[in-house]
Amino acid sequence: MIWLMLPAAACATVLMGQEPSPALTPAEVVRTQITALKNNDKPRKDAGIATAFRFASPGNRAATGPLDRFILMVKGPLYRPLIDFRTVEYGEMEVKGDAARQIVRVTEGDGKTAVYLFTLTKQKDAPYKDCWMTDGVMRVADQAGPAKIAGMALKRSTCAFTRRALSSSDSLPPCRSSTQS
Repeated sequence: MIWLMLPAAACATVLMGQEPSPALTPAEVVRTQITALKNNDKPRKDAGIATAFRFASPGNRAATGPLDRFILMVKGPLYRPLIDFRTVEYGEMEVKGDAARQIVRVTEGDGKTAVYLFTLTKQKDAPYKDCWMTDGVMRVADQAGPAKIAGMALKRSTCAFTRRALSSSDSLPPCRSSTQS
């Protein structure tokens, strides 16, 4: 897996308040959500979480919404590291047909890290036809036990993912620094 390490605000083309669009790639969708969460309270309280929710697929919204419930979930212990983190590293985006996945590692101000698997699908129905949207974000590792993501199977039609047990003796792939946006 190839990793890109970017400053949290490196994606100048990713704008807060942006809406899903068929013109956006899966990587741009993930970066839009991550950038918004990094700057969660700009320009107003929880604006970043609201942006992330806008890019959640209809099925994801049904499971995690409405927005007030989604905000509570993101501010909970599993997803809290995604808010106002210090740095972000992106794994290689894997796209197979209408499904995609990407590993994202964030480092908080205190140096602790958390690793998440973003899963996306290209929507088939209006009003989001041909838009890439996030079906799920799963925390897969953290500072206490960095783990190699192994045994993940991407199913083209359902974007379902499975994984083998993660071992604390495993390590993440090395990071590659980049100043690209």
